Amino acid sequence: MARLRHGEVPPVGPSIHVQDLDHRLGARIKDANFKAETPDYGFMFEALVGDPSAHLPAGPDMGRKLFALASVMTANHKTQIGDDSEIPAAYTYFGQFIDHDITLEEISVDGENLPLSLQPLVDPTRYLANARTAALDLDSVYSSPAPREVGDDSKMRLGTVATAPPRPSGKDQWNDLPRQGRSHDIRNDRAALIGDPRNDENLIVAQLHVAFLRAHNALVDEGASHAEARLRLQTMYQSAIFGDLLPQLVDVTVLEDVLDRGPRYWRPSRSEPFVPLEFAVAAFRFGHSMVRQEYDINESFGLAGRLGKAPLAAMFTFTAMSGSFSSLAGQDFDTLPENWLIEWHRLLQVPSMPHPVMARRIDTTLSSGLDDLRGLEGERLPEPVAVRLAARNLLRGYRLGLPTGQAVARIMDSKPLAGVELLEALPEAQRKLVEALGFHEITPLWFYILAEAGDMRAGKPNGKRLGKVGSTIVVETLYNLARWSSGSIFNEDGTKPKLHWTLLDILRKGAVA
Repeated sequence: MARLRHGEVPPVGPSIHVQDLDHRLGARIKDANFKAETPDYGFMFEALVGDPSAHLPAGPDMGRKLFALASVMTANHKTQIGDDSEIPAAYTYFGQFIDHDITLEEISVDGENLPLSLQPLVDPTRYLANARTAALDLDSVYSSPAPREVGDDSKMRLGTVATAPPRPSGKDQWNDLPRQGRSHDIRNDRAALIGDPRNDENLIVAQLHVAFLRAHNALVDEGASHAEARLRLQTMYQSAIFGDLLPQLVDVTVLEDVLDRGPRYWRPSRSEPFVPLEFAVAAFRFGHSMVRQEYDINESFGLAGRLGKAPLAAMFTFTAMSGSFSSLAGQDFDTLPENWLIEWHRLLQVPSMPHPVMARRIDTTLSSGLDDLRGLEGERLPEPVAVRLAARNLLRGYRLGLPTGQAVARIMDSKPLAGVELLEALPEAQRKLVEALGFHEITPLWFYILAEAGDMRAGKPNGKRLGKVGSTIVVETLYNLARWSSGSIFNEDGTKPKLHWTLLDILRKGAVA
């Protein structure tokens, strides 16, 4: 499996070496091995499509304005007192795991780069295809080339960790992703043999993928067949999303209303579910704001550890997709070194460890590490848009024709956050530029959702959870993708299921927590 950057899919024919795909819009050919149903992407709020008043004004200067907005979204060092949310840090990466399970954009648009002068696309959905199943079915875990255990094809194959003491307490050697061997071709060198290579993008999501593989094997050990174990794990997974993850991240009144009465704004039939662009390109990217600049991941890399906290950059180094498994001392390993295994009780609320590392507040600032993205071999990227994650998100939303936050709020019959109110919801360092650019009145949807969540005024979310617009898009999308999944936890009439499982339960089933 060739190494792939975020947003790239396996090409048909010979492998294509691409430095970084999240900022490129090169031609893509849909792989016949992937699901080919249409439509793959669409708009949740179709009534806003084609309405100029519901969108950012098109023009040659809009790209430069959005890049300027991105330039004030980086915190100097977003690990300061008061920046913590009340959400354990593990849920940041559980959200990324979910995203990789339901979306993998294949893009076919003229031009390879994303210059600031680009105009919005006309009918952008015709350029996009989804290489995932757009269902909460663990497609990223079970789809090819995820290998079965040799000698017992009911189990999923695991990889062993490299000896690099100390191994965290209670961990065994079977705690890495299955991998290819060493290769002179960086695209294949120690690449993970998993259904979606992006789950080897950073250490925490890679360890979460390992936990799901181990949980499947534990269910087989209890007597389940491969198919039975997959169905049971899907049930646990969906239950953890609706009963554990979302209650911590979204407006609980929105969540309960959807679970009790169904969605208000988007009701696709069984044959029509797709991934809304308002979700994929804006609302579900709220997690970028939750990423920390450093992490306490195990007994070696914690506050009391001899090496101190692990920096964000190291989360990307210790994966074959973005690094080389080289230790701080320069030793290069064949697989993940055992002293980098995640101790989940440090990132998740566990009774025996009541004070885990928390995610950052959900607001309009991102950790500084997300303002210096690198290429496949760790090299600096030449294009300014490619380097800055906020710029990628804002330019992509504009290019794909997302409505403004105010337009979406109005269609929900909610009072939009605009003008002075929006400015007051922002950190002081952002207000002057946002007002000068006019984005306090017509706001990019992704930025609006972050501002709505980060609003520190009395009675507002205060960075603890999403606001009305963000919560509605996230909950209604996940509800529909779960309801029309094979093995859905929802009843046939869409009514609320019993939610028994949490993320911690899945980690414990896999004997990693």
